Amino acid sequence: MSSKTPSILHDPIYGAITIDPEFQQLIMTPEFQRLNYLKQMGLCFLAYPGAQHTRFAHSLGVLHLVTRFLEKSKITGKQVAVAKAAALLHDIGRAPFSHTTDFVLKDHPECNVRRRTEDLIRGKFRGLLFEEDLGIFSGMVPHALERVGIDPDDVCNLLFGRESWLSSLLRGWIDFDRLDYIVRDSFYTNISYGAIDLARILDSIRISEDRVVIEKNGIKALESLIIARELLSSNVYYNEKVRSASSMLLKMLALSIEKERIDPLKFAFLDDERFLSFFRRIGEHQRNIVASIMIGDLLDATWSVHMKHLDPDQQQFFSKLAIDVQGKLRFEYEIASEAHIPHEYLAIDIPFISPFEEFDAGVMIQDTVVPLKELSPIGRWIFEEYEKRQKIIAFTRTKYRNKLRRVLKRLIQAGR
Repeated sequence: MSSKTPSILHDPIYGAITIDPEFQQLIMTPEFQRLNYLKQMGLCFLAYPGAQHTRFAHSLGVLHLVTRFLEKSKITGKQVAVAKAAALLHDIGRAPFSHTTDFVLKDHPECNVRRRTEDLIRGKFRGLLFEEDLGIFSGMVPHALERVGIDPDDVCNLLFGRESWLSSLLRGWIDFDRLDYIVRDSFYTNISYGAIDLARILDSIRISEDRVVIEKNGIKALESLIIARELLSSNVYYNEKVRSASSMLLKMLALSIEKERIDPLKFAFLDDERFLSFFRRIGEHQRNIVASIMIGDLLDATWSVHMKHLDPDQQQFFSKLAIDVQGKLRFEYEIASEAHIPHEYLAIDIPFISPFEEFDAGVMIQDTVVPLKELSPIGRWIFEEYEKRQKIIAFTRTKYRNKLRRVLKRLIQAGR
């Protein structure tokens, strides 16, 4: 693919995406090509069969949007190449079935998503071949960057270092990573895609005093994006079927690390299919869970409660469990034991939901930057929908539903 002329890749969202010659070798590295085999939406395809698009296509989409913005803003110099490289590589360290697996891997400092991304960009795994061909790392990423004058450290600093207007293109209130995944996920799930005014959003974004802001005439277009994200969250990302499958996968992963002493580095860099193949070989329990997820034989939603209906102590307890993998495992063991059901047939999903950062967007009005939340009337609706998703769900097999329901109701009534 590498040549002295730009190449064209055809995307269903944007049409023709131009790949500059200096990035063609980067795209051809095994590390970047792995993204072709990572589903962008993880297990969402179980509820929305169209959600099969990849992190490879998403990364190209982010490159396209960043390029359009830089060209529109007439920005030149070395920082342009660094921004484009960062756009391409921002997801290179993603594990299979993110974000489910990343929830477990965050507790392993040597293997969290930032560390994996930086290590791949800097070529730490140069020449490494995991056993049985589970993961191959060429070390070509830093070479592909350096040969066109890009320092890998500059790319890492843009992705994870000090905030600036340049870094906000990929990690800001309305960054191009977020813009592409909302548009792309909407397209492939047919959720609210036609309502997003992408052209107006892109035309309205500009730089003011070292920050990215949106002009007043882009408010309605930005609101359309926020509404689309909310519809994706309520209908897709937090779909009960998706939450059941994700909870099953998360528990299998956490137990495998805890009981089987599986090194996270053995699977964090695999693609989706190799990940499933890896765990099929670990043991019977893992093989059964993988098979159940892949054929849609999921645990049933048995009991649920909204966080707002719990007392303050209970809210604090479950909020801590939402980010504590081992604590949640211990809680599930306790509940399963009390209900006299096998613990492997119980999964409790406690959503950790971040607020909508888009409402912190700066809107330029007569040379003054005003937060979007002070101008947009849809904030109240978004907050109400946000509260609805703060729902704890317990999943189990049908034959254990009554036992589990009785124990959990008693626990909540007792003020656990």
